[in-house]
Amino acid sequence: MWRCTSRWETGPYLPVTAAVLHIARAEDEFYPVEVTATYGEKLRRHANDVTFHLLPGGHRIPSQGRAIIEPWIERVFKS
Repeated sequence: MWRCTSRWETGPYLPVTAAVLHIARAEDEFYPVEVTATYGEKLRRHANDVTFHLLPGGHRIPSQGRAIIEPWIERVFKS
């Protein structure tokens, strides 16, 4: 059984002012979708600007990731 050892809810984390982009994969061999599907919500507890995508596929950067990453970079760094 997969077990997360991080302390998202109870850790001594301060609010994050940086924008966060997280791309998770639904068929990741290392992180079950039941866990990764909750990352967007968990990240939003610590950061106001969170962009979260859960895409089909295994544990690798998706080929369609560029279509997500480039507009995010444009919005965050060039606006």
